[in-house]
Amino acid sequence: MENFMDKLAEKFSPQDIIKANSQAEMAEAQRIKKEAEHYRKEIEELRRDAADYSRQLEQLEELIEASRDYAEEFDKVFNKIDESNTKTHDVGVQIYRNVQAIVDKNREKVEEEMTEINKKMETVLDIVEYKNNAVGPLLIIILLIVVADLLFNVLRIFGVL
Repeated sequence: MENFMDKLAEKFSPQDIIKANSQAEMAEAQRIKKEAEHYRKEIEELRRDAADYSRQLEQLEELIEASRDYAEEFDKVFNKIDESNTKTHDVGVQIYRNVQAIVDKNREKVEEEMTEINKKMETVLDIVEYKNNAVGPLLIIILLIVVADLLFNVLRIFGVL
């Protein structure tokens, strides 16, 4: 049982666990960074689309002023503008919800990983503490053997043995 504890303590030192935790955090940070870059690109595309929609809106407004006699055309144009605004708003809301969901999901994953790492650290600390408790009696036995050997050698030097 003690050999098993020694091997386990050798395999999972606190430094190894800290290193593994750091590597996991770095990998997670890289993944989050990639996702953030992806969403940043989507937001840039949305801004470009919004600029295009703004230009289109300006062109449509110029058309409306130039052609007041065409009431039916005005209705179509206003419907397109409303659809465009609705689509832009819907896409913005969708992106916001996606980002929020990803952030929540990542936060939950990180919390679960931290809980798991804390459990592993407690296990390692318990193993180390058990191992340290077993060293005390072993030291006392070794000390008694050394004292007995010293006493034996002293008695031999004085010729008693």
